[in-house]
Amino acid sequence: MRPFHFGKSQSPLFGIHHPPAAAPSGGGGRPGAVLLCNPFGQEAIRAHRIYALLAGKLSRLGMHVLRFDYTGTGDSSGEVEDGSQAQWIEDIVEAHDELAAAAEVNRITWVGLRYGATLAVLAAEKLARPVADVVLWDPVVSGAAYVAELREMHDDFMREDLVGWAPAADTGEETLGFPIVAELRAAMSAIDLAAPPGPRPRARRLTVVASAQSGELDRLKAAVGGWEVPSRWVDVTTSSPWNSEKAMNAALVPTDVLETIVARVQD
Repeated sequence: MRPFHFGKSQSPLFGIHHPPAAAPSGGGGRPGAVLLCNPFGQEAIRAHRIYALLAGKLSRLGMHVLRFDYTGTGDSSGEVEDGSQAQWIEDIVEAHDELAAAAEVNRITWVGLRYGATLAVLAAEKLARPVADVVLWDPVVSGAAYVAELREMHDDFMREDLVGWAPAADTGEETLGFPIVAELRAAMSAIDLAAPPGPRPRARRLTVVASAQSGELDRLKAAVGGWEVPSRWVDVTTSSPWNSEKAMNAALVPTDVLETIVARVQD
């Protein structure tokens, strides 16, 4: 794998390129390419090892894979307070173009997890041509519900960690150590993937992998049926709840979900 910086010289993004470690499965031909879109905040930390393992699996099957950090996150330029939804959408498009150039392919699959899946839907609208394939893993459907969930998780953690702690009277600009400024909170809250007409992924094929159960995902499942894109919904009952409270420091890897994603990318 090759760590490197790419994009604008004044605000470079950090990425890790996993070149094919073997010939493409199924014989000759040009290898495929996969772009991995990070979730947000604490979920991105939990997903780091998951994405690294997924990238390794895909590389060994003969694919190019790019992992990267959004502006203001990880090892990319900028302060975390500078992160915005609009900028992160641009970052995905930038990473897509970088991967297309590095892999010398036009057919690229996007895989997004949680908020990263939602950003992928929004970013696909910015491309000149539809994405070949988009895989959404437990996407954030309602941004307002997601922001409320982040706030609740933060408050619960603080109450457990600090005796006598109580939330401040402000609207909450931090979630488990990650700033969520007013602009970002408002942009997140405006999202509703299941609302008509709602955002539509500009893709030739769509897969939703649901490893959790929620009313929001049920709403999305009903909405996807009306989208004008060939789609498939895959429910996976994982034995490794990577996003649970108990998993915060356990680095659990839901191998059953990863195998489902790999199979879909290869299909």
